[in-house]
This record gives sequence, structure tokens and C-alpha cells, in this order.
Amino acid sequence: LQNYSEEEKTAYLSAIASLATADRQASGAEGQFLQALGKQAGLSDGATQQVLAAAEDASNQSIQQHLDVLKSSDLRFSLVTDLISFAGADGSYANDEEAMIGKMSQYLGINPEQKQTLEKVVDQAATVAHDPQDPGKQGFLSSIGDKLSNVGIPKGALMAGLLGVVAPMVISKVVGGGGGGNRSRGLHSSTFQPEPFLTQRTP
Repeated sequence: LQNYSEEEKTAYLSAIASLATADRQASGAEGQFLQALGKQAGLSDGATQQVLAAAEDASNQSIQQHLDVLKSSDLRFSLVTDLISFAGADGSYANDEEAMIGKMSQYLGINPEQKQTLEKVVDQAATVAHDPQDPGKQGFLSSIGDKLSNVGIPKGALMAGLLGVVAPMVISKVVGGGGGGNRSRGLHSSTFQPEPFLTQRTP
């Protein structure tokens, strides 16, 4: 994430925080996790506080503001990849989650072919054995560069993301379940309605 502005990094992490906690308040453990992500991304204290605030304010308006920042950033591809990966972290990719991510992708200017390619990347990444020397699967991401560029996705776009295609192994342990209880570990979409992204509101 070093090559991106603080505004882009803040929007990227805020969008993940908002969508991962969209139907409830973030727990203490989740807050600490988001703070750690902010620190790893090199965010200022003020920007990190914005990310934490996003986890508490998962409204359509706040999420749309984050997405507006990412519309012209390659991080939009990383964001959608992370959300696809996280949505399937509980072992299933629910129809409502897929529909929501589809509408967000459209809002971000990611076409259906690009979204389908990102879904395939997530599926393939799940089969790549964990390598302690390459925990972020950078070798795998490098190997699929041509597949990405063929559909208009910059080769290095996914490598820029903080979580990338390893999101289930990282996020799902903290956000949305923590390994205990009966809470769903997928993407929290039950209270998030993305339709306003696609329709012009009248005053």
C-alpha cells in the first residue's frame, strides 16, 4: 500500500471495516485488529480513527463515500477481491453477498468479466499451499499477471492490497466470528442495501 495516498488507503480499509461489520458494532478485538491494519498500512493516527469510525457507521452514505475515493484507484480491484474472499470465508458465497459485490463492482467501474476473473483468482488462491516464505502469495499473484491484464486489470493491482487473496485466513479469525459462537463468518450484508449506488436520489 506504500504507493497509494493516505486518502486511498483510508478509504480502502474503511470500506472493508464498514462492510465486515455492516449489521452490528465492531467488537474490541476487531477494533484492535483494524488499528493493527492501519499501522501496517502506515496510516496516521487520525486516519486510523476514521477506519475505526467506519466500523461503527456502516451506512450506505459512508460506504459510498469510501467507494467514491476508490473509483479512480487500482485499489478498487484489491477491495473487490478481498470482499469476494471474505464473503466465502464461511465456506459459502451467498447469493445476497454475490449480488451486493456485483453492484459495488459496477459502481466502481469493474465490469462483469473483470469481476468473474477476480472470483476465479480467489478460488485458485484457496488451493495454493501456504508458504511461510510467501505468506501473501505474491508468487501466485505474479504468475496470474497475464490473466489479469487480458481483462484490463493492472498486473500489480492485487499485490497492492493489504489483505489480498489471503483475507479468509486473516480477517475471518477476527472480524465476524473469531472462531467462537455461532456468528456467521461471511460478509455482513443483511442490513446493507447497495441500490442507492445505482439510482439517482431525488431531492
